[in-house]
Amino acid sequence: MSQGERNHDRVEEDAEVEEIRALLHPESIQGMADWGIPPAPDEDCDPELEAKLRQFHALKNDTENPKHFNDSLMSNRSFRNPHLYAKLVEFVDVDESATNFPKHIWDPTDVKDEWFYDRIGAWLLLLVGNVIQALLLHAPWSLRATN
Repeated sequence: MSQGERNHDRVEEDAEVEEIRALLHPESIQGMADWGIPPAPDEDCDPELEAKLRQFHALKNDTENPKHFNDSLMSNRSFRNPHLYAKLVEFVDVDESATNFPKHIWDPTDVKDEWFYDRIGAWLLLLVGNVIQALLLHAPWSLRATN
């Protein structure tokens, strides 16, 4: 393969990569810069959090016995426990219903009673009952019970 052919192939690969990046690039949100991601904070990091991160970094970069958190977690027998997720959520104190969207776009705490499946089911039963009753009352043939 000549140098010109290699350059042509590289240009085609670069164009393909750029096309893929353009397709994967999320659309901007109207009225929000950087998809609403706030700028880096000016304040110092929480010292307790910084100490934890420093400890994990030191464990990972240990030249003699490096420890990677994910590898340690995956090799732990408890990781195969189906209830582990709930324990991890509790341990890390994660709010599973939280969102990164602003409250005016989506507020996960603003849940109405009529959105729950049991309420939807009750409404559907009432609706179907009313439809059946209307059909029976206005049917050209008599399906009504006769005495």
